[in-house]
Amino acid sequence: MNLYIFWYTSLIMMIQLGEYLKVNGVKFVYFDVGNVLFSFSGGLEKLARMFEKPLQDVQSYWRSKDDDICRGKLKPQEFWNLARNKFKYEGDDINFVDFWVSHFVKIQEGHDLAYKLAKNFQIGLLTNAYPTVIESVMGTDLLPNIQWVTIVKSCDYGFVKPERELLDVALKKTGFKASEIILIDDLKDNCNKVIEYGWRSIVFN
Repeated sequence: MNLYIFWYTSLIMMIQLGEYLKVNGVKFVYFDVGNVLFSFSGGLEKLARMFEKPLQDVQSYWRSKDDDICRGKLKPQEFWNLARNKFKYEGDDINFVDFWVSHFVKIQEGHDLAYKLAKNFQIGLLTNAYPTVIESVMGTDLLPNIQWVTIVKSCDYGFVKPERELLDVALKKTGFKASEIILIDDLKDNCNKVIEYGWRSIVFN
């Protein structure tokens, strides 16, 4: 089995998962960040309140720009300027990265899983990330305090998950075969795509 659905649950299931991965030859675990280690929806909700617009309108506009920010083609501050103009916001200016990070909320279950798996596997981060965001949360309680063997951020390479180019970078950095790597991600589409490339995956839900 290459796809394993992991629901927020007990330490017993985490132990069972670790055993499952070892038996099936997994040697390296990549964690996604957003909605696995911390949530970020609070930032969008705050923007909707600031703009006095329906949340779905703000979410729709954000989704139209999110990949470009994650690819490093659009700076976070440029997105903020575009958004404030679109929604005719006349309030105070903000540093968008600081604003965005300030609304992240730690997901304890994801942290618990990372600490558990780090005892037996090499661990890395593979994330669609905005420039400077991961650096901003390093050393805070938003990320588990473990030894990340490698950190692959989309904004550094111009590609996003689940594009093959980014996955090839991530694969090369591990030194392992694709079948020895598992991605833990909240998006089923990402998990299904890495399976096509020979990886294993867990949908963190």
